[in-house]
Amino acid sequence: MEKILFVDDEDKILEAYRRTLRKNFKVYTALGAKEAMAVCKKSGPFPVIVVDMQMPEVNGVQLLHRIKTKYPESVRIMLTGNADQQTAIDAINKGDIFKFLNKPCPPDKMVTVLSEAVNTYRAKRLEKDLLENTVKGSIALLVEVLAVANPKVFGRSLRIHYYARRCLQILKRNDTWEIEATALLSQVGLITLSNTVLDKVLVGSPLTEEEQEVYDEHPKVAEKIVAKVPRLENIASLIGRSELIKSRDTSVESGIPIALRMLAIIIDLVAAESRGVSSVEAISILQASEAKQYDVEVMRALALVVESQEERKVVEINVAQLEEGMIIAKSISTHAGALLLESGQMVTDSNITRLLNFAKSHEIPRNIFVSISE
Repeated sequence: MEKILFVDDEDKILEAYRRTLRKNFKVYTALGAKEAMAVCKKSGPFPVIVVDMQMPEVNGVQLLHRIKTKYPESVRIMLTGNADQQTAIDAINKGDIFKFLNKPCPPDKMVTVLSEAVNTYRAKRLEKDLLENTVKGSIALLVEVLAVANPKVFGRSLRIHYYARRCLQILKRNDTWEIEATALLSQVGLITLSNTVLDKVLVGSPLTEEEQEVYDEHPKVAEKIVAKVPRLENIASLIGRSELIKSRDTSVESGIPIALRMLAIIIDLVAAESRGVSSVEAISILQASEAKQYDVEVMRALALVVESQEERKVVEINVAQLEEGMIIAKSISTHAGALLLESGQMVTDSNITRLLNFAKSHEIPRNIFVSISE
């Protein structure tokens, strides 16, 4: 049986819910909004939450809005004895409710509506599982192929993704998945550049007019590649609009999506690092920039990320000692000169397998240099 939370300011009504619905659901109750948030924190998440409209201090619409912000997956139902039109409009717009029921609600109708709400919740969960497993698996595969096809581009992508992920942790946003995926895949189009142009881009060297035109096309190329993966259409569209981050104003007021506002700062930071500027100095330069207006909150979060980076040391280890999460301190190439891993790239499980295979066939040195936390 699924858990249902009922919120009301009358204990007798809550007791009636417990008594009449206990055979169908695991019934939890809360006396008012404050207790409801405490129960959600302790016993949640709840598939369905039923809230009474008329409550003192915090009414049902206000509570549902809080629940929607903190527990967006929970299906929300409003119960009220005052079914005026404006109440219904506010509940739907602010609380994004599933159903709007009048009190008193007959038990059989309540069971029917709650069952429908549970099915809706389960459908949401299936959708989320699909995104987390199937789609994330597709992204992982695409990124692993990129790592083999072009380690330099892969290293740049991981650096951008690292900064985006850490910023999102500080900003405490709910839409992290889409933003992280956009950051991680934003550089995919660079694999179509010639080695000459790509090397210039990665070290921050000036491009000729023709080279700049070719480089400016890489977001559209990435959009076409990413759009071929089901469920990534929105992310592909965001990447394709990356030309927006070249504008002078990428602040909140510009109306540019948060994923691109974040990329605008991170890509400029990574570009400065590529020119040999330290991350601390680079972030200071961006903060003082008069040429561009950045998102203030994102800039503040990124500055905190840069300031809080752990002290690291470079050590020489055997390939067999590699572990996920280590950072390559010195680029790894085969004896024939083929680049396998770029300096600054984070080690993944597939990287380790690949390097072990090359080491067994004596195509790379047995010892390599990595950066680890002190």
